[in-house]
Amino acid sequence: MQYANEINRIQDAMLHAITLYHDEVIKIFSANSHNESNVDITLKQLFHYFGDRTQAVAHLVSCELPWDAEIILRCFLETAAKIWFICLASEDEQKTLIDEFWGISAQIHNRKKAGKAHFSKELFLHANSLDNVNIFEMLEDKTEFERDALNKKERKIIEQKWSFTEIVTHLEKNHPPSFPMKYVSSFLFGYDTASHLIHVDDCALDLMQDRALREANELEILQIAHYTRIWSDLVGLWFISLEALHYKYNIPRGSKELFRVYEGFGKLCEPIQERFNNSQREFYDDWKKRRNPSDKLNTNRQG
Repeated sequence: MQYANEINRIQDAMLHAITLYHDEVIKIFSANSHNESNVDITLKQLFHYFGDRTQAVAHLVSCELPWDAEIILRCFLETAAKIWFICLASEDEQKTLIDEFWGISAQIHNRKKAGKAHFSKELFLHANSLDNVNIFEMLEDKTEFERDALNKKERKIIEQKWSFTEIVTHLEKNHPPSFPMKYVSSFLFGYDTASHLIHVDDCALDLMQDRALREANELEILQIAHYTRIWSDLVGLWFISLEALHYKYNIPRGSKELFRVYEGFGKLCEPIQERFNNSQREFYDDWKKRRNPSDKLNTNRQG
């Protein structure tokens, strides 16, 4: 790869930044969390999940599998949104959210799981596979897996409240004054792209076709821009989540070093983004001329 050394430096910077933020999260929990707090316990579990998905995304990119990384990045975004949702809520709201997360939401999932388990049980009954029948029969047991007592409309409201789209939309409109979340809904585009990849729809196949039709030099520039954008998402989401944790525990925002690393990583990525922008500029200039032919005519008259 022509730009291998540049990519390696950026990858190292990404790993350094995330390690620094991860260590800071551990310090914050060690100094501020309480073992008996369900809010703290849940946030610890979410950050642990966050860290594992980080490793998966980084590994897939290093194996030159960016589309697979995008799919896991969707889980990463979901986790980040839940962390922000809880951390930026008031203390009373946090307790309500945790009760919903482990209570009502879990019971809704049990209901859905039981319905789907029934179909699998029927298959294994037909195959006389009793060990498998036991598994799915247990999942149908209401005493083992408590179900909600909500009606369909009430269940939909709870599920929608905890969806990624609803969370980021809520935070953009209702964020704490001291923790601005303007433009956080911009993550919806990448989230939507990952959804297309998961569902293997026309948009997903168009993305594959686009890469297949690119010329070699342009394709390489596009690919490394894609890698760095995914790494930028990892670093940025870690930084925002770390800041949200500072807010939750009402402690001073991160040190200058934490921000310096974040800012430095962004600057390191700028040449790659600019190289990609330059490679696409002629295409978009032509598109603008086709869309607004009068602009070209006016330019010629002025000349």
